[in-house]
Amino acid sequence: MARARRLTLLLLALAAASAPAEIPVPPGTQEAGRVQVWITDRREAITDFTALPVTIAAVAVHPAGRPRREGWLRLLAPAQALDLVQASQEPVLLLEGPALPGNYDAVRLEMDRGRGTLRT
Repeated sequence: MARARRLTLLLLALAAASAPAEIPVPPGTQEAGRVQVWITDRREAITDFTALPVTIAAVAVHPAGRPRREGWLRLLAPAQALDLVQASQEPVLLLEGPALPGNYDAVRLEMDRGRGTLRT
C-alpha cells in the first residue's frame, strides 16, 4: 500500500553550518552542512482515507553525478511515525540534521510499516 502512495518530498535546505556530522566527513573536506526533509501528500490523492499512518525508518540522499545505485548517504534519524492524511493538510518536518555540503539529486525513504483506514 505504501508503494502505491505518491509522496512529495521537499528538500529545502543545504546550508553551511558548523555541526557534528552523522555522515562521516572525510579529512580535508568542508564542514558539514544542514539538511531539512519535509513530507507532504497531495490532498486529491488521499481523500479516500481517514487515516494513513506510516513509519519512516530511514532517509538517504543521493549526491548528484553519481550512478543511481551507488553513493547513497544515509541520514541518521529515529524512526518517525506520521499520518499522511495530516501531512496533506500541512507539510511535516521529517528530518533536520547534518549532511555533507554539495548537490543532491534524489531523496530515498525507507518505510518500516504503514496501515490505511479507508472511508466507508
